[in-house]
Amino acid sequence: VMREQNIVDGSEIAKKVSELLKSENGVTMAYCRLGETIYHYLIDEFQDTSRVQFESMKPLIDNAISVGGTVFVVGDKKQSIYGWRGGDYTLFDELKNFNQETMKNNYRSGKKIVQFNNETFENLKKNDTFLNHLKKIFLEDESFNDTFKNVYENVEQDLINEFEGHVDICLISEKDFNTDEDKKDILYEFYKNRLINVLISLFNRGYKASDILILVRENDTIPTIIDWVYSEQSLRWLQFITDGNLRIKSDFNIKKILLCALYFINTDDPFYEGALKELWINVINEKRDGHIVVSPYEFFVGIVESLQLQKDIYVKTFLEEVNCLVNKGLTIREILNYFETNDVSLTMGYDIDAIRIMSIHKSKGLEGKVVILPCYDWELNKTIKNLFDTVDLSYFYEDTKGKIFGDMKKLRIFSKKIQDKYNKKLIAEIIENINLMYVANTRAVEELYITGCYSLNEDGNYPKVLKTSSLLNMVIGEEYKNSECSQDKSSNVDMDKIFKEISTPNDMEEKGSKNVKFYRFRKNFVTEPLYDDVLEGGRRGVLIHNLLSKIDVIPDNVEVEEFVEKFLDKQGSGTQVYDDLKKILIKTISDLKDYFYEVNACWTEKEFVTDDGTILRLDRLVKKGDHYTVIDFKTGDKKESDKGQIKRYCNLLPFNVTGVIYYLKTGEKLNV
Repeated sequence: VMREQNIVDGSEIAKKVSELLKSENGVTMAYCRLGETIYHYLIDEFQDTSRVQFESMKPLIDNAISVGGTVFVVGDKKQSIYGWRGGDYTLFDELKNFNQETMKNNYRSGKKIVQFNNETFENLKKNDTFLNHLKKIFLEDESFNDTFKNVYENVEQDLINEFEGHVDICLISEKDFNTDEDKKDILYEFYKNRLINVLISLFNRGYKASDILILVRENDTIPTIIDWVYSEQSLRWLQFITDGNLRIKSDFNIKKILLCALYFINTDDPFYEGALKELWINVINEKRDGHIVVSPYEFFVGIVESLQLQKDIYVKTFLEEVNCLVNKGLTIREILNYFETNDVSLTMGYDIDAIRIMSIHKSKGLEGKVVILPCYDWELNKTIKNLFDTVDLSYFYEDTKGKIFGDMKKLRIFSKKIQDKYNKKLIAEIIENINLMYVANTRAVEELYITGCYSLNEDGNYPKVLKTSSLLNMVIGEEYKNSECSQDKSSNVDMDKIFKEISTPNDMEEKGSKNVKFYRFRKNFVTEPLYDDVLEGGRRGVLIHNLLSKIDVIPDNVEVEEFVEKFLDKQGSGTQVYDDLKKILIKTISDLKDYFYEVNACWTEKEFVTDDGTILRLDRLVKKGDHYTVIDFKTGDKKESDKGQIKRYCNLLPFNVTGVIYYLKTGEKLNV
């Protein structure tokens, strides 16, 4: 079927390339195309390279080296976290005759953070509790010990930064919970309250939301974390940048909106009406032909309202994205094409003051002034429960062909080969989860917060399936543990004050900033810039256009001067009555009095969409009787192209229309 449909499975591409290069003709072709032109290779993130990918490149690399070329490989075994998609850190050990250089300096983190990570992973290599625990899992096989020590051979880093940094670990035992209640609910409450406490403390000490990076093991946890934060009234002002896990096209309501839009603009295609009926969606009873005399944004809002959809976070994000696309001049059809070819997520730009929250996988290569790990409790060795895979029958009976599919954990006692295969997979899983700990722990620049809950059996030993929190509890010193971990929230900070004084962080005091008071200023109290500041360049035109767009029909009994003064007074501190601004508005309204007084209807900054999807954005459109007039305000010098633009507007609108161009700079009025 795939061959008939000309479809290629992306996961098979590397394998097919490898097979081609290994074939008799494949290597020759590769040499012709690449081997004789490229002699120097750089492979980045080598720990995430799969064996199939490496074998695909190897003939070309061997050829380059044989003629004096070079291969430069960059990677870190400790950051190998993509084994689930084929990444194989053991490829490092297969590189022969390579000069190796280890980068020991840490240029990112403060002293305490570097020391904490050095001690944590060095202690793991020699922690008897941990190693003996795994020895039982591997049936006395000590191959894990050797592998782990190989991966973390050069884990210690040298201190470079002078600032101290801060590490705060909050670990509790499940035994601390009241067994009469739901442990999961209590654990979630503990995690939630600890996160809220940390955030309030950070904001008290002057950190911005954009300084904070929250890391989770699974993307599915992100909505829960956001809900925890918003459960605190004083933190509901916060915004979040997500990991892109909440793609809006995955929401059924968004699919319905897009399908209805396609139904409207594809008037000759019965497919869309049939699709709507198949989905039990009532076809919107509106005229589908002729002109759609609404803006693209209003068009999509109309669909949302017609379908009686709740404006949840998906729909709101969709409409916000539509609004951005409309501002860029896209038509309805172009907007639909955009959503078809792009993955739009519940994500905000990185230039806003918002907390970043993402998976540990996504964070690799990133950093945050403050890193919070609110749920440090993923399992190291889930595979111990069961591991189903295909096994050769020859493992049981020599000279027997065929395979069986079964649980390797149960079958391993019958065959040393199955035991080795099982151990290899389990070792890879444990190493990868420890690597996730390493990646997460090393993202912080100034402060690192970890919250976890470890498990203990009745006999006080750790269960067979270890959690990362258990691992951490085995090896960290008391100096890193927060002795005040509790399930009670600290007093709330009054975030509703316009100004709030916050205490000075210790590291700022060390830099000579003692007795300095820091203040956070609420963004919604920031006034617009003074008029003098926006007179320069195009910003002057933006301000004038903005003011004119707010003027509708002026009452007949109000004089121009009186109206302008009252109008400007209402605009706020950024647009007070300045002589220049007042003169411009009075002259403009006086010269165009027929289009501000005694009109039947008026639209400003109005967008129209014609039947071919063309978008028109008009400065001012007025109706007197059956006649319409388009007014186009120009802040620049007169140009020949101005007439053509307004004529195009008039020709495309399905009304009896004439045009007026008004040059604000000179006061010239041009009828078209």
